[in-house]
Amino acid sequence: MKQVSIRECKSYDYDVFRKSFEKMIEDIGGLGKFVKEGSKVVIKPNLVIKKHPEEGATTHPVLVRVVCEELLKLNCEVIIAESPGGPYNKSNLKGFYKTCGLIDELSDLDIKFNYDTSEVQVHNDDAVYLKTMEVIKPIYDADFVINLCKLKTHKMAKYTGGVKNLYGVIPGLKKAEIHYRFQKEELFCENVLLDICDYVKPSLTIMDGVYAMEGEGPTAGDVRKVGVLIASESPHALDIAGCKLINLDPMKVGTVRGSIKRNLIKDDFSDIEFIGDNIDKFIVKDFKIPVTS
Repeated sequence: MKQVSIRECKSYDYDVFRKSFEKMIEDIGGLGKFVKEGSKVVIKPNLVIKKHPEEGATTHPVLVRVVCEELLKLNCEVIIAESPGGPYNKSNLKGFYKTCGLIDELSDLDIKFNYDTSEVQVHNDDAVYLKTMEVIKPIYDADFVINLCKLKTHKMAKYTGGVKNLYGVIPGLKKAEIHYRFQKEELFCENVLLDICDYVKPSLTIMDGVYAMEGEGPTAGDVRKVGVLIASESPHALDIAGCKLINLDPMKVGTVRGSIKRNLIKDDFSDIEFIGDNIDKFIVKDFKIPVTS
């Protein structure tokens, strides 16, 4: 049974947020269940665009902070790593880290921001389409990856959450090359994104759903309060919770269909258990879902 913890979180106020986070992590067995003490851990947030946290397009820095604090208690080496839009270079990375609020929020913590813009070609025999790919080096070097996604709609994929957030391990403009090679939704969403997720194998995925983005996501939509934090060992199970929260039929999401085809989750979702707070109390029935192109 794949467990997904849902916990109410009304704001990004540190004390409020931490209490909700602690309940959520306790539900699924504590952070030490997912990473080894003293290991090298990469935190992969969603920094898809250079926008301030309150604009709702990126993972909120308070979530990143709390995860960093917990990892430091386990004596882990913590690296923040992402390949956002545009060229993959140090100047671009620094601008994203700064604008998205991470540099200011984490300045007093003993963690590292990744500025190594080299890439590594990797091979995955288990992949269906993308058996060979380039990934950013910190992902290749990591002992564990913690995936911090944002609850958002997506004007091309309808929804973006745990699985799709890992597209950010593909360096810079290589993302455009993959989009060009795999233009059909069945290829890209149902297969390529699943291949990337399968290679990364995040040890834990946490979704920032305190404030989400509806409408023309993932960058130009409207901010909508949902008031939840979600966590699961399975990004596939977590995405079912994400879809349910925004009143979206999961079968309309390519990554979900792909997960079912690969037997990563059952088609009736009977292998997923929602724990913590009752998910039904947070469902936003009129959440704006884009007409996808």
